[in-house]
Amino acid sequence: MLLTRLDNGRTWVYSRTTDLLAQRTRISNAGRQEAERTLEQSAIDSGIIARARTNAEDTVAALVHSLGYANVTVTSRDEDAP
Repeated sequence: MLLTRLDNGRTWVYSRTTDLLAQRTRISNAGRQEAERTLEQSAIDSGIIARARTNAEDTVAALVHSLGYANVTVTSRDEDAP
């Protein structure tokens, strides 16, 4: 399962149009949700998620091999599977 979250304590609006006396404020709920959605989609589109899955499978296989098992097959569950 892919979980994308921003660090709310360190997330701020970078640029906005407002008056000179306005202070920096935390990013709005809608803005944060859109940023999380965009980050997740970018990770999927760029292949980061597929690469992470492959790396995780390889690491688990290496660990099990180091325990003395000769034949190891590691598969990942699809995101849509229950």
